[in-house]
Amino acid sequence: MGTVKPQLGVKIGRQPWVKGRSIKHCLDMGHGRMSVEEKIDGEYCQIHVDPSKGDKCIQIFSKSGKDSTEDRVALHGPVQMIRYAYTN
Repeated sequence: MGTVKPQLGVKIGRQPWVKGRSIKHCLDMGHGRMSVEEKIDGEYCQIHVDPSKGDKCIQIFSKSGKDSTEDRVALHGPVQMIRYAYTN
């Protein structure tokens, strides 16, 4: 299989998750390998930033894969602040 590389503007699918019911259940499911993600209240989104697009550099995807860039306009300011902090 060839190398897979993420691309700006193309949502990356989320890893499938299975909720552990007990420690034994977790160990049985993991077969020696696992990853853990903390559950935090709020909404999931995936944010892509393409500096070459100027003012339209932000693209936001919802959990379902919908382009939510305009629906989540309140996130644009904080994302821009982080972007400028890392580029200046």
